[in-house]
Amino acid sequence: MTSLPQYRQINNVIQQDRRYGCIPWAIEWSIRYKHLITGQWRIPVNSLNTFQQDYNLYVRTNRTTPNTFSTILNEIRKNHSRTRLYHYQRFQQGAGNRKILFIEKQILKGNPCIMPLKLTRTSTHIMPVVEVDSNKFKMIWEIQQNGALVIFQVPKSVLINIHDSNLSGKAFIVVR
Repeated sequence: MTSLPQYRQINNVIQQDRRYGCIPWAIEWSIRYKHLITGQWRIPVNSLNTFQQDYNLYVRTNRTTPNTFSTILNEIRKNHSRTRLYHYQRFQQGAGNRKILFIEKQILKGNPCIMPLKLTRTSTHIMPVVEVDSNKFKMIWEIQQNGALVIFQVPKSVLINIHDSNLSGKAFIVVR
């Protein structure tokens, strides 16, 4: 099994907006995780105090800008242009196996990955991947008020099928 070392120590990043805020939450969690491991802040620490509100574009723009990887990452790039904070990767339909292998390699390197998982026809949740073994991925579903991490497990075969069947997003983010 491969996991992000000490990932359970980042247990105070609560998702502020449960309906629309999973991308900003997952990015904030990943930034805080990288600080724990490297000792370096990739963006000014004071900007993390309002990170989820600042990058929940759907709410901030009165629902005129959707919360997508692209829109949020573009906004981060505008505000923190000198920082190489992330790597945005997209795999085409049918490349589910390659996507899974790429994410596994990133976790092995200690780089958190944020990926979407389609739950229903209209609902997707974006979560940090924290552990990988030969059969499944483990992702943080949520962090509860008491600091407990709720871990969601999904078989790799299901992730590959979701990707290859065009049921979920093809993109994901690697936070460096």
